[in-house]
Amino acid sequence: MRVLGSIVVLAGLGCGPKGHKEASKSEGKYSVASPDGEWVRVRPGGADKAWFSKQIGATIYFDSNCMSRYDDGDLHDLVTHLTFGLAQGEPIRDETLMLDNRAALLRVYDGAVDGVAVRVGAMVTKKDLCLYDGLYIASPNVFDQGWGTFVHMLSGFKTKD
Repeated sequence: MRVLGSIVVLAGLGCGPKGHKEASKSEGKYSVASPDGEWVRVRPGGADKAWFSKQIGATIYFDSNCMSRYDDGDLHDLVTHLTFGLAQGEPIRDETLMLDNRAALLRVYDGAVDGVAVRVGAMVTKKDLCLYDGLYIASPNVFDQGWGTFVHMLSGFKTKD
């Protein structure tokens, strides 16, 4: 259960710049597809949206950072920043996607939370001075059980005006 608490805290970190810049009114104005199965919406902490699967002990979260909190970095650098301190070693998967007519980067890493092994799926994309990111975190032995749900949710990513 301690790992779960750490994962929820990590979900609030996002890949926005450090500091306490004020959130833009543009933040959170996007949608993702609803998760399949028994995923339950949870309080996201510092993120925009989060879900938890008690069945597999996994978390999915999405966040946005806009205007003064926006970072126009390279997608590879941004996903590395998002997973810093969590991911270990080289990516297991590294692919470019198109989400809402913008390039996005999707990576999977092995990592650890409080010394417990996890596998992390991370996505970053940018649009209209906003940076969007998503994380899927689960134990390596059940990661594949929720991966399809995370990818399905990504497929429904759309920004709102």
